[in-house]
Amino acid sequence: MRVQGLAPANEAIYAAAAMGWERGLRWSLWTIVCAAPLPFGAAPGWAWAPLAVAVGVLTAVWGAGVAAGVLGWRAAARPGGWAYPLTALVLAWAAIQSLHGLPGAHPVWAGLADVLGQAPAGAISADPAATRAAVARLAMVGGVAVLALHLGGGAADRERLLTVLVVVAAGYSLYALAEMAAGWDTILGAAQPAYRDAATAPFINRNAFAAYAGTALVTAAALLAATVRRRGWLALIERAWPVLAAALVLAAALVGAQSRGGLAATAVGLIAVAFARPRGREPRWLAWSVGGGVVLAAGSTLALMARWGAVGEQVAERLHIYAATLELIAQRPLLGHGAGAFAAVFPGVRPPALADPVVHAHSVYLQAAAGLGVPGALGLLAAVAALAVACWRTARGGSVAGRAGVGAAALAATHGLIDFAPQVPAVALTLAAVIGLGAARPSRA
Repeated sequence: MRVQGLAPANEAIYAAAAMGWERGLRWSLWTIVCAAPLPFGAAPGWAWAPLAVAVGVLTAVWGAGVAAGVLGWRAAARPGGWAYPLTALVLAWAAIQSLHGLPGAHPVWAGLADVLGQAPAGAISADPAATRAAVARLAMVGGVAVLALHLGGGAADRERLLTVLVVVAAGYSLYALAEMAAGWDTILGAAQPAYRDAATAPFINRNAFAAYAGTALVTAAALLAATVRRRGWLALIERAWPVLAAALVLAAALVGAQSRGGLAATAVGLIAVAFARPRGREPRWLAWSVGGGVVLAAGSTLALMARWGAVGEQVAERLHIYAATLELIAQRPLLGHGAGAFAAVFPGVRPPALADPVVHAHSVYLQAAAGLGVPGALGLLAAVAALAVACWRTARGGSVAGRAGVGAAALAATHGLIDFAPQVPAVALTLAAVIGLGAARPSRA
């Protein structure tokens, strides 16, 4: 960065300070992303709240650097820039939902008159506190995507960040495999409430761990594809053996998680990585990648044959939840029931056939529409789609990070159809980081 009015020596010092500032923010961000799974996938409020504060501080420091002219502004590939206003509008709408005294108050507030004698000033959300928490989580995830886009550095820096993510995820996966092999009934010293026969690593839910490991696996596939393209197949062993070893560990842990949805979504992500190859290159790698995705899906299907016996019962249960969620959407299609308020309003439409408590719709799309309303959900999906298309454009131009972003977006889109795993904070942060890295307009640095 050139600054007018400074002597050459001072200009060099200024540029070095700016570079150090950016590098410090970059690795601070990546430390947050890589550490997010440690406290139970950051699912409890006490686990994700410090992450949200840390992301907020980093965003403020980065913003101050941009405003002062010390840090530059990295443009997103088209149409990734649309994600900024769309996400801002969704956040603003969710915040409005939590305010009391506005028109369109949720009917639950009128029902309080029977208890209190006088209905309090209502809010659009049925649970304003949960909506405010949802706003904080969404801002945290969006902040990570923005910071990853702007602070990722050049192509080599982004590949280095992705490699670190893959290796760290492989470390979590080794813990998951050891946990399953040893028959431990604890997670980080705490009692494991469920899934004691599956690999979950620091996560409580095996589907969430599968989404996390799958994201790392499709990222590893993008890195390995780049190695083959540049240096040939032998380089997988000579140069890329840490990523190759990590990919094998991730694949083993993914099967050990016994998540059918996670395996299917990862297969889709791998195939997306294959099709997002640079223009005019890698015709053979495409076939190998697609074949690998199919083999993974087929092999995993056989490995989890015992679990497929109960699929009919579970599908019936999900269909009951989906039908009830659609009823919630029909009740307030425009205003919604409030972001994050699903658990508060679902009992009102709960089918008698459901025996267990329901706190998620097991569909990111339906739950978003029930909470934000259809327009708000479409705005959020459009923001994510804009970043995914940006990743596709950069991938086709030769960006390894863009290719990984395409795979991560495909995995999230697929898994979100049938489960809530992409909503788990650590999974969402990892997806946002990978997609954000890939959406940045490529540079030669």
